[in-house]
Amino acid sequence: MNIKNIQLFEWGQIEWIYEPSSNNSMNIINVGITTIFQNKRQHSHIHYGNEQVIYVLSGNGIQRIEDKISDINAGRIYHIEAGSVHETINTGDEPIKQLVMSVPVNYEQNLLPKKRNISAKHKTYQDITKIKEEIKTIYKTIAEPLKIPISIFDSNGNIIISSRDYPEICTSECSVDKNIENCCIYKINNGYESPNNTDLSAFVCPHGLTIFTMPIIFDNEIIGMIKAGHIRTSSSSNQLHNFMQITPKGTLNAIIQQIKKLGITIENSYTLKNKEEESLKSLKDQMLDIKINNHFLFNTLNSIASLAVKEKSLKTYESIMNLSKMLKYTSTNKINFIELKDEISYLQNYISLQKLRYGEKLEVVFHITTNMRNKYIAINCLQPIIENCFTHGFKNMKKDMKIDIILKAYKDNLIIEINDNGEGLNEEDLNKLKNKISEYHKYEMSGLMMVYSKLKSLYENNFEFEISSLINKGTSIKIVLPENIL
Repeated sequence: MNIKNIQLFEWGQIEWIYEPSSNNSMNIINVGITTIFQNKRQHSHIHYGNEQVIYVLSGNGIQRIEDKISDINAGRIYHIEAGSVHETINTGDEPIKQLVMSVPVNYEQNLLPKKRNISAKHKTYQDITKIKEEIKTIYKTIAEPLKIPISIFDSNGNIIISSRDYPEICTSECSVDKNIENCCIYKINNGYESPNNTDLSAFVCPHGLTIFTMPIIFDNEIIGMIKAGHIRTSSSSNQLHNFMQITPKGTLNAIIQQIKKLGITIENSYTLKNKEEESLKSLKDQMLDIKINNHFLFNTLNSIASLAVKEKSLKTYESIMNLSKMLKYTSTNKINFIELKDEISYLQNYISLQKLRYGEKLEVVFHITTNMRNKYIAINCLQPIIENCFTHGFKNMKKDMKIDIILKAYKDNLIIEINDNGEGLNEEDLNKLKNKISEYHKYEMSGLMMVYSKLKSLYENNFEFEISSLINKGTSIKIVLPENIL
């Protein structure tokens, strides 16, 4: 027998001998053997959402279900409806052993994906208290309006939040307002449900009040617990204060739903927090990899450049140095905006590399007004547009390739125009390109979509991005940016 399937209690144990397989959601029954030691009592408790059939294997005692009390002896069968308060007392001279079968009353619910193999939280997960502020907000929204005692614990039993709305019976009889652990129910660490149970259950205290327990689960592990209620749900039991009203069933259902909603909302918030942290860690790892790779590449290029000097290959040396400068520009600048003169210098390094390939067949002309060089612009937003000229515009051209780069200020804007005399696009292809750029988030981004995405991120809606093209005439990109961005 797997020790994980045995739950130990002060009064005895439950040995779960059958639980639904995790890969077969059609199985819904839990079967176990309950052992109640001599002179011990399985305290009053309630299973919400599950009905049980109990077959007494051996032993003698007293079984109470709601108001009905009967003697326990071997061979007796009990049916306990969901939501019924019940308890078992061993009055005999040997342990009571019972075969217990627990079945969800709402079969349809269990056709939904279930969490399986629930266990206590491992150390690999951060404590739920890391979202304490979020829990406070969730509590105020969902739980506080109920005006019933609700406490939220971490997996070690430490209190995260505890309300103070205890009924008089709890303060006068148990002084729970002074110390929450004065309530005997709060000292119970485990419920009497199957270890895989993820739903709400309840205990009934010696004074007849019901306290609900609801596990908070993340990634199939219990990371916290909600304990709430302190209300009367039944007229049965030996309560001392019968003047306390029984909570109407409609109100009881509303309380149960809100407690479940509280647990699920905390689980969702914790899940979101972990996903954010995983995503951030992954991003940091990727950035570190890029930094390491760039460092290696930068050093390698410098070594090759030194070799080119030794071999008196000036052209190779210049090319490597241009590439090295480009790498340094993109890998060391961590800012969003940069002076236009630096962006132009970066662009000229790139064009020098392209000139190696095309030589005199390529002409690139800068038209820059004198007051532009110290203006700020989004970093590395021009090179992808120039690269686009070579990738698409000049794809089938052998000579007479020309790019005009116009940078000027007009009123409070910076105007950038990049015109090539390449193949151009027909109207249908041009419209397709415009649609892809405007809906860039739907596609794997490259070239113009990356530029548009960057400008959208930095300037939001305060920029213009226009494309015009004519077949066999070329393509023009015009960008209008606000001049003052710092």
